[in-house]
Amino acid sequence: MQRGTGGDGQFRQKIKQAASVMEKIADKALMLLCFLIFGGLTYYSLRYTEILHEGTEIPWTIVDDMGRNLLALLIVTVSVFLIGRFKNSRIMTAGAGRSSVKLTLIIGAIAVCVAVVCIKWISICHVRPQADGDELCTAAMLMSIGNYDTMLPSMYMYEYPHQFSILAVIQILYHLFGMGNYISAIST
Repeated sequence: MQRGTGGDGQFRQKIKQAASVMEKIADKALMLLCFLIFGGLTYYSLRYTEILHEGTEIPWTIVDDMGRNLLALLIVTVSVFLIGRFKNSRIMTAGAGRSSVKLTLIIGAIAVCVAVVCIKWISICHVRPQADGDELCTAAMLMSIGNYDTMLPSMYMYEYPHQFSILAVIQILYHLFGMGNYISAIST
C-alpha cells in the first residue's frame, strides 16, 4: 500500500480542519474564562479592601466605597485616553524632533504628579509598615545599632535572605531621615 494516496490526503485535510475548529473553540473558551476571572477580580478589588490586623498578619476584609474607586478608575482611564489622543494628534506629529521632546516632558510631568499624589496619599493615611515591611524595618533598626539577631537561624533575615537588598535601601533611608521615620522619608 502506497502512502500519500488521494484518500490519505483527504483524511489529513479533514484532521487539519477539525484541529482548526477545535483551536478556535478553545481560544474562545479561554478568552471567556479569562474575562470571567478578570471581571471577578476587578469587582472584588473595587468592592473590598484587605487590611492587616494591627501587629499581626491576619487579614481583614472591609467593604470599600465602590463609587469612589470607580471614579478614580474613570479619571485614570480618561487621562490615559487623552494622552493617547494628544500623542497621535497633528500637534504632536508635526515636527518629529520637537514632538518627542514635548511627549517626554508630558510623560515626565505626569509621572511626577503621580508620585506626588501617591506620597501625599501615604502620608495622609499615616500608614505604618506591617507584615514583611515591619520585620524589615525592625531588622534595619536593630542592625544599625549593631544587633544582628535577625540573621540567626529561625529568625526573619535567616529565613528570607532575598530581602537583604530592600533592607539596605531601608537602612539608607533611616540614615537619611532618622530611625523609624518612614513618614518623613516618603513625604519629603
